[in-house]
Amino acid sequence: MKTRISAGNGYLLIAILLSVIWVTGKPALAVVHIESRALSGQVAPGTDELFDVFGYPMIDDTGHVAFRAITPGFNRGLWYEEAGTLSLVAYEGMDAPGTDGQFTFLDTLTLNGAGQIGFGGSLIPGVGDVTAFNNSGVWTYGAGGLGLVARKGNVAPGASGAYFGSLNVPLFFNDVGQLAFAGDMTSGEVIETHAIGRGICYGTQGSLTLVAGSGLAAPGASVDEYFGDAFDIGGLNDNGVITFKANLDGPNVTVENESGIWSGFAGSLNLVAREGDTAPGAGGGCYDFLSARPRINNAGHIAFGGSLVAGTGDVTADNNAGIWSDRSGSLQLIARKGDLVPGLSGEEFDTFGRILINGSDEICFLGLVTGPGVTYSNNEGIWCERTDGLQLIAREGSAAAGTAGVFSSLDSQAGSLAMNGVGQVVFLAMLQGGVGGITVDNDQGLWATDTNGQLILVVREGDVIDVNSNPLIDDYRTIKSIILGLPQSGGEDGLASPISDAGQIAFWLTFTDDTSGIFVAMVPEPGSVGLMMLGCAGLTGRRWV
Repeated sequence: MKTRISAGNGYLLIAILLSVIWVTGKPALAVVHIESRALSGQVAPGTDELFDVFGYPMIDDTGHVAFRAITPGFNRGLWYEEAGTLSLVAYEGMDAPGTDGQFTFLDTLTLNGAGQIGFGGSLIPGVGDVTAFNNSGVWTYGAGGLGLVARKGNVAPGASGAYFGSLNVPLFFNDVGQLAFAGDMTSGEVIETHAIGRGICYGTQGSLTLVAGSGLAAPGASVDEYFGDAFDIGGLNDNGVITFKANLDGPNVTVENESGIWSGFAGSLNLVAREGDTAPGAGGGCYDFLSARPRINNAGHIAFGGSLVAGTGDVTADNNAGIWSDRSGSLQLIARKGDLVPGLSGEEFDTFGRILINGSDEICFLGLVTGPGVTYSNNEGIWCERTDGLQLIAREGSAAAGTAGVFSSLDSQAGSLAMNGVGQVVFLAMLQGGVGGITVDNDQGLWATDTNGQLILVVREGDVIDVNSNPLIDDYRTIKSIILGLPQSGGEDGLASPISDAGQIAFWLTFTDDTSGIFVAMVPEPGSVGLMMLGCAGLTGRRWV
């Protein structure tokens, strides 16, 4: 029997729920409520065209969604949904505020928890004063409308005689409206040919500050060492604290100590860790390589991964990687390659992937294990390190909640892992073909945990859903693919997220009839129940099994 999910706004009657339990003698499945926010073929607000293809959706703390979309004329735009109403933010061919040009390409969309949008865009050369040397910028959208924050060719803050040569992604946008980004800076009036370095800027419209830049002193390093030309922002919290990885230049800088992680404010940065330094909790071992994009929360605590130099301290090839965080007040080891994995049967951590930290100081990561019985089919897992210890969320080869199948990959869309402030985790995964009726038509799904850490199937390929919000009108479509927003966010790092603190998840579905849409699902509270299939097809907004 196929699964049906109705995507309307109706509610189930308690009498029906009680009758389900009475008839079956078993509690029903957890309720998953799904709503459609935009569909292909619908009029794209602010234009005279229809939605055709969508991009990754993002959700704010109040459940409102922002997304990119393309209309049949291949015109790109950005839309924001609030209280059931879609509004156009920017569109190709539209006048670009702060310039006398017009948008030609819109990219790098981000959304903060307060419903403010940040994005990068290009301008049409030849329109107004737009040339190849000033044809891109960064804008924000909020209560005050759309405004320019930075533009290629404009004077760069804190760098005498320098102009922005390019503005790089990703964008980080905190809940108080500060935007952070890295950019190339070019010299004097020959900005088209003389690149002189890179830097990190943050701030608001009309008030940008240079946080760090090539050639500037690097806090915590030697007096003759300075920032090089590689910067990788990891996060910007709501208090304006930024964390990033950067490389160093100077006479004593070698390949063994050329990169570090910093955190703090402009003018008050602290060196957190540096390659070549002794790593806490690693038996005297030294950092070999520090992972890019250290994560941060509003308490200013960070989490990052790294490798260790074999032969320093007790480091061998079997224990030369780990995860560190300063959430306890000082930098400490959270997990290390070679450690026994709690709850498993002798398996050890092997490598670590995506790492997140949320507002509750919980650390979530993707990792591989090794040991007895471990194969390519069961070596990947997702863990959360909480105050009461390490919890396994999902593992390859284990039963996949809500299905008769088992997980075959927990990273089916690179970067799909995200976590909210109350510790709920969401991710896309693949199921192993041939097990429990799994075929190529139903082997991908979207899972999330409730507030008790219980894993729940949200939606799956092959499900049939009613995309019409009117409970009197049926419009059933079969899911072909599921796409989750790419940012790997912990919720307080300035990155847009596909999951809100209330447990609402935004995602993009395509259907077998070549239509698509943007949807929001609500992860149920622990102990909530759903409706078994009794033929009550008029009821909407619930999973049918």
